[in-house]
Amino acid sequence: MLTITVDRPAAEAPAVDTAAGYWCEWCWVSATGTARTLAAAPMLTPRLAIRWARERACVFVAQLDPPVSWAIIGWTQDLAERWRALHRLMDGEEYILAFPEDGSYVLTVRPVSGDQPPTVIGGGS
Repeated sequence: MLTITVDRPAAEAPAVDTAAGYWCEWCWVSATGTARTLAAAPMLTPRLAIRWARERACVFVAQLDPPVSWAIIGWTQDLAERWRALHRLMDGEEYILAFPEDGSYVLTVRPVSGDQPPTVIGGGS
């Protein structure tokens, strides 16, 4: 029997040079630019950050109408796009995704350092 071991330390380990990990946030931004946070949380690893973003999307998408709900559901099911997001985070880059509808539903996931608290995009929770 052949056993294959895959080592994925970058996806499982906290970001290099960041004590805080990642800041994850789903917001709704109106056409006039007013932002409202739907959900936000700190996460320690890139994998946990993407998992949190997907789980939160599955919770609030039931309250949305098509076509934006279809687009968000599509993202939750698009493994290739989530891998792309994971790799951006592992490279220390921010991941931003917007779904427009009379404003935009916006996902941001970004590395944060321990000496700098995350900036919340939208007020409220």
